Amino acid sequence: MRVQHLVQPTVMPPARLPRLNLAPMIVFGLVFQVLAAGPWSFAGAAWLCLLPLLVLVRCLPLGQAVVAGFGLPFFGRMLALALAGGPPVDVVSGAAVIAGLTLLVLLCHRLVMRELPLVGSLAAPCAVVVVEWAATRFGLPGAGLLPLSATQASDVPWWRWVDVLTPLGISFGVAWAQSVMAGFGEAWLAPDPHPQDVRERGLRLGANLCFLLVVVVGHVGGLLRDEPSSTPTHHDVVAGLAAAAITAMIVAATAALLRRRRNRP
Repeated sequence: MRVQHLVQPTVMPPARLPRLNLAPMIVFGLVFQVLAAGPWSFAGAAWLCLLPLLVLVRCLPLGQAVVAGFGLPFFGRMLALALAGGPPVDVVSGAAVIAGLTLLVLLCHRLVMRELPLVGSLAAPCAVVVVEWAATRFGLPGAGLLPLSATQASDVPWWRWVDVLTPLGISFGVAWAQSVMAGFGEAWLAPDPHPQDVRERGLRLGANLCFLLVVVVGHVGGLLRDEPSSTPTHHDVVAGLAAAAITAMIVAATAALLRRRRNRP
């Protein structure tokens, strides 16, 4: 007698982000942007300022994602700059630059997470490093508000990491953690062409790698605490590695997207 094994179908996410999930993401996205850059220097907000935006941009249709990805950082940072007492021209231009760079990071995350789920959680942190390096290098308005590591100066354990990875490395780690956390929500809210188990496996890989990096860098950084090794050269090396990685991921994700569309019946 033949026994037929029943294969459970993959649970697919809903076609759109429910309002119950949409409203808190919008509110928290705006609040965290204000607190991360405002006069209060609230480090917790910097650790979470990308998380709601990553979920929104990944789950919403592209047009709405662009509006949310630019609008929330723009109004949040503009309010933060205004509260800090900046000149009106600098308030608008600085907020616009930060919002544009943030949207660039979010769109990179959306494309790579959708097409390359096994490495998708690396897109946002690599993009953050590149735009922070470029903003500092070219002196863009409001660039001082962008680095995720900017609020960590008074936190002694983070200084151990700065000795090894430079502030860009701190930004990478903070953005990586947010990207992985956002991914677990996106795995059930955002439709894409990959099975659920593949997406979740990619997130587990990202979470484990992030944890191992924290342990290794924290230990090595502690050994080097009395002899700092961070230099401008290291700063450029970190930025160069991130630029190479994000370029490779975007090219591969774009190729996967075009190939899938060409093979679509």
